Amino acid sequence: MANTLTANIITLFPEMFDCLSYGVTGRAIREKKLLIRCFNLRDYSNRKNKQVDDRPYGGQCGMVLQYEPLKRATEDILSQSSQTDIPVILTCPKGELWQQQAIEQFVSHQEIIIVCGRYQGIDQRYIDRYVTQTWSIGNYVLTGGELAGMVILDSVTRSMSGVLGNSESYDLGTHQSSEKEPPLYTRPYCVDGEKVPDALMSGDPKQIEQWKNETARKPSSEA
Repeated sequence: MANTLTANIITLFPEMFDCLSYGVTGRAIREKKLLIRCFNLRDYSNRKNKQVDDRPYGGQCGMVLQYEPLKRATEDILSQSSQTDIPVILTCPKGELWQQQAIEQFVSHQEIIIVCGRYQGIDQRYIDRYVTQTWSIGNYVLTGGELAGMVILDSVTRSMSGVLGNSESYDLGTHQSSEKEPPLYTRPYCVDGEKVPDALMSGDPKQIEQWKNETARKPSSEA
């Protein structure tokens, strides 16, 4: 399974990741290009009620995920792996913004750990000891890091060799460019009185390319 990416997810809600069994990520799982292993953080709690959070020191509001359950979960994953350089990724609104350029560094890894933050945050001592990278998917707050973890997994998976088919593939350079893409049209030719632009119907490659270049520089409402 040398070409398989193993994604270890530390989360309070493992069931949320079931949605990745559909679409491109689902196909990658079935073709054994992606292996998702979810570790329920509550399984690593020593408390009878399986609590894994507590009040923060200093009087701040909210609850904080505790160091010890996170440590046990991480050490359990590391003990099962033959890899020595597994990135430990924390999804957190304070992290660096996740972008296309960041994806490329993960494609070469065989295994990663994603820690899904919750509540007010997690104990800083865990971050200092285990976390190698902290990522955010935008300047807004979610109820937890699971959705961010899925975004990261989806974007990494579709960039892996052999995962996308021709109809789904895209040019990475387009996503890294500051220019807009041209508008897209498909069949039928006319819907609700709106027709496909004449240039696209001309059959003339030069005219089509000129139209694409011109409309790519305009806001979509002006194309």
